[in-house]
Amino acid sequence: MKIWNKGFMSGANQNYDNHGLSMEMIKWIDSAMGAYWQNRNRNILKKIDSKSDDLLIEEFKTSLNEMYGNDSQSKYNLFKEIYSNVSVS
Repeated sequence: MKIWNKGFMSGANQNYDNHGLSMEMIKWIDSAMGAYWQNRNRNILKKIDSKSDDLLIEEFKTSLNEMYGNDSQSKYNLFKEIYSNVSVS
């Protein structure tokens, strides 16, 4: 995901001929990836009252590492968003 954000979404890969993706395709992929991660993380959070904390922590750490790698600021921003969401217990 970090490569995606630094490359395609930041505009660093403006030469679309090199990768064969149109801007419309890039936007669609970005939207699909956002929906995937939102759904995946929401499903982890929905298990809060039914699974052990240790299992959920490991699931969430795995998800965060796959999403952001070592990008601590992005992880922090996600936590801020989660904590401010009233639907998360």
